[in-house]
Amino acid sequence: MRSAVSKGMTILVGPTEIAGYYSSLVHGLRACGCEAIYGVIHSNHFAYGQEHPCGHLRRLCLFLWVWGANRRTNLLIWLFARLMHQLLGALYFLFLLPWLDAAIFGFGHSYLPFNLDLPLLRLCGKVVIVNLGHGSDMRPAYVDGSYLQDDGSGFIAVERLVAIAKRSRSRVRWIERWATYFIGAPLSSSVFASRSYVNWFAIGIPFSGSSDLAAPLPSSAETEARCSSFNLLKIIHAPSKPLVKGSSLIRQAIHNLQQIGFRIDYQELHGLPNHEVLDALSRCDLVVDQLFSDTPMAGLAVEAAFYGKPSLVAGYGLRQLNLLLPETYRPPTFTCHPDDFEFTLHRLLTQPELLRHVGDQAREFVTNAWGPTVVAERYLRLIRRDVPSEWWFDPRQLNYLHGCGMPESQLMQSVARVVQAFGLKGLQLSHRPDLEQSYLDFAHSGLSSSLD
Repeated sequence: MRSAVSKGMTILVGPTEIAGYYSSLVHGLRACGCEAIYGVIHSNHFAYGQEHPCGHLRRLCLFLWVWGANRRTNLLIWLFARLMHQLLGALYFLFLLPWLDAAIFGFGHSYLPFNLDLPLLRLCGKVVIVNLGHGSDMRPAYVDGSYLQDDGSGFIAVERLVAIAKRSRSRVRWIERWATYFIGAPLSSSVFASRSYVNWFAIGIPFSGSSDLAAPLPSSAETEARCSSFNLLKIIHAPSKPLVKGSSLIRQAIHNLQQIGFRIDYQELHGLPNHEVLDALSRCDLVVDQLFSDTPMAGLAVEAAFYGKPSLVAGYGLRQLNLLLPETYRPPTFTCHPDDFEFTLHRLLTQPELLRHVGDQAREFVTNAWGPTVVAERYLRLIRRDVPSEWWFDPRQLNYLHGCGMPESQLMQSVARVVQAFGLKGLQLSHRPDLEQSYLDFAHSGLSSSLD
């Protein structure tokens, strides 16, 4: 059935790359017999997707994107570059349109302004899948740590936060209306969703790895020796935004453990090309991902799992998420509440056999359950409109307030700022009165704590 329907199918994947997700997906779709087009026209700092063929028009789009980004100080040049990029991106899409059977868009981005390509594709009888499960693509800005000031002094202006939240909700409504399917992650996508969506964890994260970098797995004896509290343990942390990932608190926790006798070789990776990050991951014992996460296995943890390395991830809603997900959907990582991070890390350092066991489980999971061909086959089921009932997630099951990238006290104060300045309408939650009330209570807690 798969080969009969999928062979020769033409699928456009783009226009944005997120941590190698779409590059690996294209590899998987091609392995399934599809004509998958890697249509990413926004460049990324980590060199994902460079192995894919690049025609003249897409190459020019990538050049304009970088050229404009490097000239932000000159507003006229930056605007010219962006307008030309938008024009050429639209031409690229319209040229491909007649040959497409389906399109897969990531992070809520597409090729035409205002996502006008979604209704155009649907009117042309194409299948449109939009992945909104990456995090900030659907998470309210007022509970998203990526909108903190770089110096840690607080949030950007509350007016801008509310404007971003309003745009996000409007975009979600448009996508809900015109996409054949949209994919969402329960903790980050449920606040603005007004109807059920395809569960991110039912689809998975495709990761094809890199065979030339894959190091042999260490023996059990080697792992136990390194993980003993009397021997050196190598821990990797690779924060794209240290403030958002809670890096200073992670450093402090590791320092505290070193002070009581644990021999830890702690390394932070910043701004490295992806192949250097993979090389470092292949040689570590444990990855510490982040302190305020809303997903148990993001891109870094997936890459680590490919080498049999376990990850420790902290977040306010991870326990609740585990209760909602079927067992087969749960990626094998160590998770904990942010307040329990140091205690959990201390426990792991004294249990080398547990580190090894979960690392092996993680490797098996990303290789089998989340292999690029397996994930691609799930996308093809969506394209064939063959969607199992268990793939759907109803956002009304969840009342999660904590967003991502900030401690609870800061989250409360952020919501309080929005409610003080704009009232309940600033939250953009008229579709979820239950969440609206919960956030109002949350805001009152934030006001109380700010007055103490």
